[in-house]
Amino acid sequence: MVLDLEERVSGVVKELKERGLVSSYLRSFVVARINPLRWIKGEPPPLEEGLKTMLERAAKFNVEKIRPQDLAGAAGPPDEEAYTSLLGGSIMAKKQAGAVLPKLTEAEQDLIWHMEHGYQLETDSLGGDPLLRRLKDDEVVRPASANRNTVKALEERGLISSGKSRAPLTIAWHIKTKAKK
Repeated sequence: MVLDLEERVSGVVKELKERGLVSSYLRSFVVARINPLRWIKGEPPPLEEGLKTMLERAAKFNVEKIRPQDLAGAAGPPDEEAYTSLLGGSIMAKKQAGAVLPKLTEAEQDLIWHMEHGYQLETDSLGGDPLLRRLKDDEVVRPASANRNTVKALEERGLISSGKSRAPLTIAWHIKTKAKK
């Protein structure tokens, strides 16, 4: 019975991969979806009954309903090329790749939010000591949780790009693409 279940799970994983979903967590995702124990609060059923239920659920598993976003809870860090665009402050994956992307850190979200709301990110020439300058009145905010690594991470993800600043030895950063709502 266990070998039958393994065969059916492998078949579902293969179908998901054929649909373009790429994740090292596909098998775990499928097993979690067919696992009857996740909904049982009391005493678990006998092993044979649980395996039988899993076999039935694996046979009825509809791969057409699975979207890349559904893998978000089971995913680890994706490949670099999976990053494509910034949509409303969140990162989306290429549809073909189906990889699920990690969330932005709080510091990264804070910088992006400010940049979308009239602030310009500025750093020293080495990318450190970040500050946010509001362009309409030149107000300066120093984000406490942001540092050189935060700026570097946003640049590596392709969310921001460097540009010229008003001051020498200063880099002004700009959002590369903005969501169209």
